[in-house]
Amino acid sequence: MTSKVLQRLEANHIHSVLIPESCTDKLQPMDVSVNKAAKAFLQREFQSWYAKSITTQKGEFCPLNLTTVAMKHIGTKWLVKMFEHISNNPHLVVNGFIASGISENISDAIDTDMVELSLEDEDEYDTDCEVLS
Repeated sequence: MTSKVLQRLEANHIHSVLIPESCTDKLQPMDVSVNKAAKAFLQREFQSWYAKSITTQKGEFCPLNLTTVAMKHIGTKWLVKMFEHISNNPHLVVNGFIASGISENISDAIDTDMVELSLEDEDEYDTDCEVLS
């Protein structure tokens, strides 16, 4: 980053932190929780859809059309469903900050009951992130 960019960030009270290569899956809150939960959610939706599509075929097996054009409509539905799931489960975001070890100021920004919920609740699309001490 240039010094001009860093000055602009500082002027807006934004602290820039360099994340070492190959560490984003451990240090960036959204990678730790939300992205992992989103990928798991979409994978389960696809597997469920694929299994149902195969088992409902009559007679001889016909390969499914998995082209981008064919999958856009159903994929869009899955994305909306995934967004709703994450929106209705804010503890997924909180878990990312806790697991990344950058949650010291999180209690100022959220309801502390949600932090407790994030550590106790087990949702089928939750991540298995451990809390770092």
